[in-house]
Amino acid sequence: MQLKMANRGDSPSDNSDEEQSSFKLIVRNLSDSIFTDDDVRESLERLFLSFSVHATFHYMKTFRRLRVAYLNESQAEAARSALHGTMFEEQKLSVFRARESLTELFSRGRFLKPPKPERMELISPPPSPPVGWVQSVEAPPVVDFQLQAAVAGLAESGSVVELYSGEGSLPTIQVTSCD
Repeated sequence: MQLKMANRGDSPSDNSDEEQSSFKLIVRNLSDSIFTDDDVRESLERLFLSFSVHATFHYMKTFRRLRVAYLNESQAEAARSALHGTMFEEQKLSVFRARESLTELFSRGRFLKPPKPERMELISPPPSPPVGWVQSVEAPPVVDFQLQAAVAGLAESGSVVELYSGEGSLPTIQVTSCD
């Protein structure tokens, strides 16, 4: 999970446009009692549930943080605006928007998606041939010995006979006799 955190001196209104579309909030500067005392945890959750009864909570004890997810942006923004800087259990809460995950950004159409394939084809051959398939027998290569003898007879020993002079990017064909 990646989180974009504002600098300590930033105000909540300084968030970028990318953060503004997130429905999730990150609450930092939580006291340790939130992670050990259920009553303290419930009172903190009530603060956030006052903006939506459908809010969900994910506690990150190691980081002393809480992630709160709302169903829409307006609920998240209302909670962030009202609760940022609030004193709770002798701690000033810092409430910021969480950065959206790549999955969320793709689902909202924020990135280009690959084109839908017109048809699906296998890249590798199937593991077994289809029913009724019969292997074809390849014919042996055609070697015309008369043609080879006639071309070889054009050149005398050690001389070179040009059969085709190359034009443009085409190659030149030459026959050199050898003993």
